[in-house]
Amino acid sequence: MAELLRPGFNLDSTFRAHGAAVRAVLLSGSSGGQHQFTSSDDKVLKNWTFSPGDGTTMVTASMTFPGFQSTFFTAMTLGEAQGLLFAACLDGKVRCYDKRLQLVSDMPWNNGCVREMVFNTQRNELMTAGSYGIKIWECEFDHDGYRADKDASPFSMPRTKDGKVVPWCFGKYQNASCRLALRIPGIEAADGSAAGDEDAGGSWADRMDWHAPSQTLFALYGGGVYGFDVGTGACTMRFDGLQKSQITCMVYFPDMEMLLTGGGESGAVAWRLAGGTPNFYRAIGPTAVLLSCMAADPSGTQLLTSTNDGMVTLWDIETLVPIYKMKLSRPAKKIMYFSHTRFLLYFDCEIKMFSIENLYQSWMECNSEPVALKALSYGLILAEFADSSVRLLDTASTSPDKSAVTTVPQLSTHGLASAVVSLPTGRLFTLLTNGHVHVWELHLKRPPAFCDAWTHLGKEGCCCIANLDGELADPDMITALGLATEGGAAADHLILGTTTGDCIVCSIQHAGVPVFRFPAFKHQPLQAIALDTDRKLLVVASRSQVRVYSLKASQQLKCTAALEVFSQVTKIDLLEGRAMIGTASGSVVLVDLVTGRTGVLGMWQTGTPPAVVVCIRGGRHCERPAWCCSTS
Repeated sequence: MAELLRPGFNLDSTFRAHGAAVRAVLLSGSSGGQHQFTSSDDKVLKNWTFSPGDGTTMVTASMTFPGFQSTFFTAMTLGEAQGLLFAACLDGKVRCYDKRLQLVSDMPWNNGCVREMVFNTQRNELMTAGSYGIKIWECEFDHDGYRADKDASPFSMPRTKDGKVVPWCFGKYQNASCRLALRIPGIEAADGSAAGDEDAGGSWADRMDWHAPSQTLFALYGGGVYGFDVGTGACTMRFDGLQKSQITCMVYFPDMEMLLTGGGESGAVAWRLAGGTPNFYRAIGPTAVLLSCMAADPSGTQLLTSTNDGMVTLWDIETLVPIYKMKLSRPAKKIMYFSHTRFLLYFDCEIKMFSIENLYQSWMECNSEPVALKALSYGLILAEFADSSVRLLDTASTSPDKSAVTTVPQLSTHGLASAVVSLPTGRLFTLLTNGHVHVWELHLKRPPAFCDAWTHLGKEGCCCIANLDGELADPDMITALGLATEGGAAADHLILGTTTGDCIVCSIQHAGVPVFRFPAFKHQPLQAIALDTDRKLLVVASRSQVRVYSLKASQQLKCTAALEVFSQVTKIDLLEGRAMIGTASGSVVLVDLVTGRTGVLGMWQTGTPPAVVVCIRGGRHCERPAWCCSTS
C-alpha cells in the first residue's frame, strides 16, 4: 500500500537499523541540535541520534541481550536526571545501564513479568505494571554493604549531589524496594487478597498511563480507568465501565476536564469529567476503525491518533476537529512526541520521524482530478483534468472556484492527451488520444465555443503538443522550421510530436496543415516537447531519452545535447535556460541547456506503485518553482 502524506505532516527521516520488529523507543535527551533515542527489538538494544537539520540518523551504541535471549527486556524507561536506562528483565531483575549501555547495577525484585514501566522524575521512583499488578518502587541504599566492601572498585563510587547520594546511582550497593502496591477498588489482587470488596473477582491491571504534571497514575483495567495519587496511593478517580472492551490507551487533559480513551473494539471516545463524573461527549473519528495508539502534544492542545487502517490524524483538542491527516502502509504501534512540533512512530522494523508544519495548503477543490498545470502570462494557469475538461485558473481570484474559463469534457469518446493555449488569438487547442486536435474559442464573459476539429492529424499519430507564438519567432527560427509568414512576421504554429518520433510544425491560420517535419527520434514515440524561444532551443523526450535541438539557421536543427534519465520521461518544463524533467519513477532531473550539466532535484518515495510526476511548473516571476505531483 502506498503511503500518502497530506499537507502538515512532513517525513524528516526513517531509522532502519533494526533487523526485527521494533518493540520500544525512548527519548534519552537532546543536545547540540540532535535528539538521542534508545530503541529495542527482540534481541538488540540501540542508542542512536537524529539530526533534524539534514535528517540523518547514526547509531552510537549497541548491545545484544544477555545470552542472546529473545525479548529478555520486557519493559524499559529512562531516568533523565540519573542518565540511566532501567530495564525489567525475564530473570526477575531490574538492570540499570548508562548512556553507553554499560551495566551499572542489577537488582532482584519480586515483580513477575513487567509489561510497562515509567520513571517518576519528581520522586525518583519506578512505577511498573505487569502480572503482579501496579507497583511503585524506590531506591534503598545498602550503606552497610558499601562500608564492608574493602575491595570496592573506584568505578563503583556513588554519585553525589549537594552532599547526598543520587538515587539509583549507588552501583551494586542499592536495592529496589516496593513502596506501594496500588489496588483497584473492588478488584481482587493477584495474590488472592481482597482489595476492598471481598466478593469481587478478577486479576490485576497490567496497563497504566502516567500524567506527570498532576502526579497521577492511571490504571487501565477492563473498560474502566482508575487514577491514583502516587504519593499516598489513594484512588482519586474511579471511572468504571467506560467501554465494553479493554481500554488500551488514554490521554488526560485536566485543564479541560476531558478524558480520551481507546479500546480494543472501538475508536477514540471523549469524556467530559464535570464534577468528577465521566459523561460521554463524542466519538473521535470513525467508530468502526480500531484505534492502535494516541498521544498528546507537550502543550496539551493537540492530539495524534493512529488507527488500524494506517490513518494518522492530528486533532484540535478544543474543537475535536481534524487538522491534518496522512495514510501509512501499516498502523503505528506507538506515537511519541519528542519536541513541540516533532513526533515519531514505529511499526515493523522502521521508526519514522515527522515534523508538523503546514508547508502548503489546498488552493482549490475540483470535481475531477487535475493531471497537468501550465503557467501562462497575466496570472493565468492552464489546468487539465481527468474528465478531459480544461480550465484557465486565475491566481488572483479570491473565490473558491478560481476558474476564469472552463470547457466541457472533450466532444469525443477519446480522452484528453494535452492542451495548449494562445492568449493573443484567444484559442485553446486540445490534443486527444486518437491524434485529433480540437480548437476552442475563448471568452472571458461567456463559455468557450467549439470551433473546429483537425481530424486529418489523426493519421500522424500525434501524442504531444506545444505552442509557438509567432511574435517570438525571429528570422532564424522562421528559416529553421519553415514557418508560414503573414506580412513579413511569422504566424502562430503548433509543434506536434508523433508516435514515429517526428516533429510536425502545423500552421494555425491554415487549419493545422503541416508545413514542416523533421525526425527527432527514429521510430520512437515522443512523450514531451518544450520550446525555448529566447535561446532558440527545442527539447524533446522519448522514453528515457532527452534531446536538445538548436533552432538557429546556421546549425540546421542540429542535436546539441542528449541525455539518458532514470526512467520514462513524463513531463518537461523550461525555466531560465534550464529544463526540469519529470520521470515515471518520481525523480526530477534538472538540465542546464547551455552547459549540459545535470542534477537530481528530488525523489518522491511513496511505496508501490511509484510516484509519477504529472506536472512541473516554475515561473520566472516566482520566488521559487511550484511542484505538482501525483501517484499513479
